[in-house]
Amino acid sequence: MCWVPSVSIIINMAVVMEGMDSISVSFYDGLRYYLLAFTCIPYLLMDRSNIFLFIAGIVPGLLCIVFCDLFLDLAGVGYVMKGIPDDGYAFTSMRVFISYFFVSASCLSLNFIIARSDEINQNLLAELKEKNKLIKHQAEERLRASEHKFAKIFQQGPDLMVITRESDLVIYDVNDKASSVMGYRREELLGRLSSEFTFFVNDVDRKQFFEQYALHGKAEAECLWQRKDGSIIHVSISSQQMEMDGEKYFSSVIKDISDRKKAEERFQKSFDLNPDLMVILTEEERIVVEVNSKIESLMLYKRAEIIGHCPDEFNIWANQNDLDIHYSKYRNAGKSSTETWVRKKNGQLFPAFISSTRIQFSGEYYILVIIRDITNQRIAEEEKEVARYSLNERMKELTTLYKTSQILQQEKKSTQEVLQEIVDVLPPGWQYPEITAARITIDSGQVVTKNFSEGTANQSQWFDVPGSGRGKVEIVYLENKPAEVEGPFLAEERDLINMISEMLHAYFTHKHEAEELDKAEANLYATINNTEVFIWSVDTQFKLLSFNMPFAQYMKDRYGIEIRSGAKILGIPTAPAIRELEQKWDHQYSQVLKGVPVKFEENRSGIDFQYSLNPIREGDQVIGISVFAENITDRKTRDLELAEAIKKVGELKLMALRSVMSPHFIFNVLNAIQYYITKNDRLNAINYLSTFSKLMRSVLTHSVSNKITLADEIDMLKNYIHLEMLRFENKFDFNIVADRNVDLEDIEIPSLLIQPYVENAILHGLYNKDGKGTLWIRIKEENEVVIFEIEDDGVGREAATKLRQQNFPSHKSLGVKLTEERLKLINGQNLTSFEIDDLKDAHGPSGTRVTIRISL
Repeated sequence: MCWVPSVSIIINMAVVMEGMDSISVSFYDGLRYYLLAFTCIPYLLMDRSNIFLFIAGIVPGLLCIVFCDLFLDLAGVGYVMKGIPDDGYAFTSMRVFISYFFVSASCLSLNFIIARSDEINQNLLAELKEKNKLIKHQAEERLRASEHKFAKIFQQGPDLMVITRESDLVIYDVNDKASSVMGYRREELLGRLSSEFTFFVNDVDRKQFFEQYALHGKAEAECLWQRKDGSIIHVSISSQQMEMDGEKYFSSVIKDISDRKKAEERFQKSFDLNPDLMVILTEEERIVVEVNSKIESLMLYKRAEIIGHCPDEFNIWANQNDLDIHYSKYRNAGKSSTETWVRKKNGQLFPAFISSTRIQFSGEYYILVIIRDITNQRIAEEEKEVARYSLNERMKELTTLYKTSQILQQEKKSTQEVLQEIVDVLPPGWQYPEITAARITIDSGQVVTKNFSEGTANQSQWFDVPGSGRGKVEIVYLENKPAEVEGPFLAEERDLINMISEMLHAYFTHKHEAEELDKAEANLYATINNTEVFIWSVDTQFKLLSFNMPFAQYMKDRYGIEIRSGAKILGIPTAPAIRELEQKWDHQYSQVLKGVPVKFEENRSGIDFQYSLNPIREGDQVIGISVFAENITDRKTRDLELAEAIKKVGELKLMALRSVMSPHFIFNVLNAIQYYITKNDRLNAINYLSTFSKLMRSVLTHSVSNKITLADEIDMLKNYIHLEMLRFENKFDFNIVADRNVDLEDIEIPSLLIQPYVENAILHGLYNKDGKGTLWIRIKEENEVVIFEIEDDGVGREAATKLRQQNFPSHKSLGVKLTEERLKLINGQNLTSFEIDDLKDAHGPSGTRVTIRISL
C-alpha cells in the first residue's frame, strides 16, 4: 500500500511530461515535493515493532525521492532533456532530502507519542479494573459485618428500635428501650397493630411521615409523641424499608430529643452561626449593638469596626434612594425588605436581600437587619430565564407540530381547507409570531395567512406532491428584528419547517394512495360484474345472499329463472332434471357447512366450469357459503388478469396501512414527549426534543417506502427506545444484538414493522414491572429468513391486560393491530410469520417474546 502512491506518481508524471516540449524547473521541484507528501504514510500508520515491514514501507518512497532524476532520465523526460535551464535546480535534491529528514522525524515522533499514550491508557484501565474488584470485595465484607452487628445493635442500642410488618402494620419486634421512651413494656407492644396506639400527637405530622415513606421507602421526622401515661415528649423518628424472609418490614429508630429541643430553644437567642449577616441596631439612633461573624466574610469589616457605629457611616447602601424607601416602609409597618446593591469595605458591589424587623429586648425596641448575598440566586435566575425561554420556544414548535398533525388527520375536509388551517397555525411556532406570516404553494396554487407579504427574512422548504409536482412551505418575517447569534431564524425552526414539509409530503402521498385504492376497488367491482366468472353466496338454508350480473343472466338464459336474494336459486323445482341438479348442489352446500372448502369441475352445456365453494365464517360459526363458478376455457388469460387485479389491490391496501402506521407512530412519540415535558424537567427538555427530531425525520422518511435496510431500522429503534428510557427515567435497559453473518446494509425488510412490538414490550411489559427491567432485540438470518426476537422480562401479557383494562378500559392498541394487518397482507406472498411466547419461571410469568420471520 505504501509503494503505490510514489510509484504511481513517478509513472504518471513521466507519461504527462512525455508530450511536453519544455518544462520549467518548478514542475520538477513540484514533483519532488508531491512525492515527499506521501512518504509520511508509513511513519504515521505502520507498526514500528515489525521492523522488516516498517522498512519495506519506507524504502519505496525514499528511493523515488532520491533517484527521481535517474528515473526521469531513464524514461526520457529528465531535466537535462526537457527542463528550462536554471542554476537553482542543482540544489533541489539536497533541499528535498533535508525536508524528508525533518518530515520523517516528526511523523516518527508522533507515531511514538500516540503508541505510548495507548500503552499508558491500557495500563490505567487495567489498574482501575483491579481497584474496582478490591472496592467490591471490601463492600461485601462490610455488608456481612453490618448484618452481624444489626442484631446486637437492635437490642443493645441506646435508642428505641421498632420493626413493623409493612403489609398489615403489626408490630413485629421492639427492643427493651420501649419502657423508657414510650412507657410501654415490650410484651404490651408485640403482635399488636400500631394503629391501636396514639403515638403521634399531631395527625398532620403522622400523615406527612407516612406519605414520605410511601414515596421514598424511607422517612425521617421530628414531632411530638405521646407516652403511655399521656405525657408529651419530642422525638426523632427515622424509618426505612427492610426485607426478611421474602416479606417487607420497616424498621424505625425513635430517639427522645426533648432535652435537645429545650437546648435549641435557649440557643435561638444566639445568631452567630446564621448563614446570613445579622445586625442588631437601636431603633432611634440606628447604632449597631451586635453583629454576627458573617460581617468579616461578607462585608470584610472587623466586628469591632462596626459595633457602636451607624451603618450610614460606612456608605453600605450603593443606592441612597433604596435606603430611604426601605426605612420609610420600616417606619410605617415595623418591617421592610429590599433587594439592592451593597458595597463591601473594599468598594466591591454585590446584590443583596436586606430585611429589617422590629424586635424588643428588656422593654426597648431594636432593629434586626438580615443581609443575604443573592449573587448565586441572581445567576441561577438568569440561567433559569434563559432555560425557560428556550423551553418555551420548543413548546411552541412542538405545539405547532402537534396541531399540524391533528389537522392532517381530518379526512373529511378538502385539501384547500386543510392547507389553510395549517398555514394559520404556523406563525405561533416561530420566535416572533406577531410579525410572522406563512404561505404554502402547490404548483400554481397557494394558501397564505391574512397578513402575508414579502418580508425582510424568508425561510422555505420544498416537498414532493405525488401526482401533482412539488410544493413549498414558506415563513417570512414582516419586520427586522435584532440579529441573533443564529441569524433571524433559529436552528430548531429549520428542523420544524423541515418536519412540516415532510408531514405534508406524507399527507399528499397518503391521499394519492387512497385515491388509487378507490380506483382499484371500483375497477375490481367492475371486473366482478363484467367477468364471465359466476359468483354467488347462500345462507345456511341455501337461500341467495348475493350474486353478480353474469350469473343472473346465465340462470335466465339457461333455465329461464329470474333469481332474487332471499330465495333459492332454482325456486321450486318441478322438472326431474331441476330436482336432480338441486339435490347435487344441496349435497355440495352441506359439505361446505361443515367447514370444509369444496372444489370441483364439470361440463355443462358444452362449457367447462370450475367451482370453488368456501364457508363464510363469523367467529367460529359458518353463516353461509360463497361460490365461484369459472369458465376455464380461457383460464390462463383470465387467471392472469384477476391475479394482477388482486395484487394491485393488495399493494394499495398495504400502502394505505403503512401510511396510517406512520402518523400513529409519530403521535405516540408526541404523547411521550408531552408526558415528559409535564414533569417540568427543564435540563433535559432540549436534548429530548433533539432526539425526537431525529426519530421524527426517520419515521417520516420511511413511512412512504416499501422497504428499509436493517441498519436504518435499528437506528430508528435506538432513537425510539432512548426516548422511552428518558420518559420512564431509565426504568429499563436494552440490548440490540445482530449476528455477525447478518448484512445490515444490504438486507431490506418492510418498513415500520418492528417498532409496535417494541413499544408494546416497553409500555405494557416493562413499565408495569416493579424494579428495573431489560429489553432484548435479537436479529439473525437462517436459510434466507431474517428472524427478529423482541423479548422483555416484564409482567407478562396476562398481567398487562388486566392493568390496561383497569386503567384504560376504552383504549385500543392500534399500532400492533395495524402491524398484524400488514403481516397478513405481506403473507399473501408467503413472506412473513410471527408468534408470541409467554415466558415463565418458577415464580410465574417472567416476560414475553415476539418472534417475527421475514423471507428474503
